[in-house]
Amino acid sequence: MRLGRSAATLGATAALVAAGAAVSTPAFANGDFTYTSDYTGVASPDETLTISGTGCASTDGNPTSVVWSVAADQESLSSGASQATGAFGSIIPNDDGTWTAAIDLPTATEAAGLSDQQRGVLGFACYNYDNKVVDSFNVSLALDSTKPDGSYTLTTTADGTQTIETTITGFTPEETIRFGVVPADSHGTGTSPTGDDFTELTTFTADADGGATGSFPVPADLPDGRYRVGVVGDSHGEYGYFQNLLVKDGTYSITSEDGSTTGTGSSDSSSSTD
Repeated sequence: MRLGRSAATLGATAALVAAGAAVSTPAFANGDFTYTSDYTGVASPDETLTISGTGCASTDGNPTSVVWSVAADQESLSSGASQATGAFGSIIPNDDGTWTAAIDLPTATEAAGLSDQQRGVLGFACYNYDNKVVDSFNVSLALDSTKPDGSYTLTTTADGTQTIETTITGFTPEETIRFGVVPADSHGTGTSPTGDDFTELTTFTADADGGATGSFPVPADLPDGRYRVGVVGDSHGEYGYFQNLLVKDGTYSITSEDGSTTGTGSSDSSSSTD
């Protein structure tokens, strides 16, 4: 008896429709000075981080400036250690107070004594023409150069038993990875697969290399519908999406983004999306 297999690949093909992290919010933010871009709280120490914001307009025609700083912790940020080590930069805002900072993280994190898989603090301050701080805020900075990747397969045996097997990489060692689904029609790929409509199917613990492999039987009580299949890490919310799952009359099948079915992994079919 030949067992068919349907595979959905996360990463190299269109199966990875989104990857990112849960959005964080500014700490100690005052007034209108804040960021407006989709900063997630996670960034690679090997890349430039671009953040845009607003709320630092000139006063009485006198120019202002925005200074950013990277530090290991809040105490180091408050003490001015970032300026002493060179882990900072400044920009001139637009007339309306909007601004964009291109932060050279490879240089700034090294100067601050931070490296991959560590946490730090990223601070912003709005200075007036007299070089006094008008407003400031800071956000957490989790340094992580890894990106979620992997695949899952759906296999059906002759008696109708269906099993999902997955291989996942790109997470933090010992991190808990949640594998689950959200309704496809109410959850966009640009948002993390979490919340009240998230149904957790299983969890894995990442090994020393940040990966996990496992299998589990599909739940019999998941209502019929089309779902986005996603994984999310508990450390700082990194996530990725596989191709969708369709559940109809209790039978699971893998579907593409437009809803077309690629197979159920039944004993008389075999298909792959890679």
